[in-house]
Amino acid sequence: MKISLKTINFEITPLIKDYLETKINHLDKFFGSDLIDKVVAFIELEIISKHHNKGENFYVKVDIQLPGKMIRAKHKSDDLFSAIDKVKDILSLEFKKYKEKKLGL
Repeated sequence: MKISLKTINFEITPLIKDYLETKINHLDKFFGSDLIDKVVAFIELEIISKHHNKGENFYVKVDIQLPGKMIRAKHKSDDLFSAIDKVKDILSLEFKKYKEKKLGL
């Protein structure tokens, strides 16, 4: 899966980028070998507020275009890594539904 990454209000570090790619690439298991190179994940990471220290300051949104369906997951959290984890969990559930529907289960 190809990843297109956009950040808003901060610079991404190698640690964040590696963590994000690991979580998103974990979703490759849902695609067949013929589809894996055609799928692009559009990822947006944002710090909502630079001056607040508490609350949901991080926003993660992922859009993935599949044949016949756009899958979107988004989450706000006070921790960027937990927001990434939650988005991955949402995407996993959506991919399972997509795969079951495609296979007619």
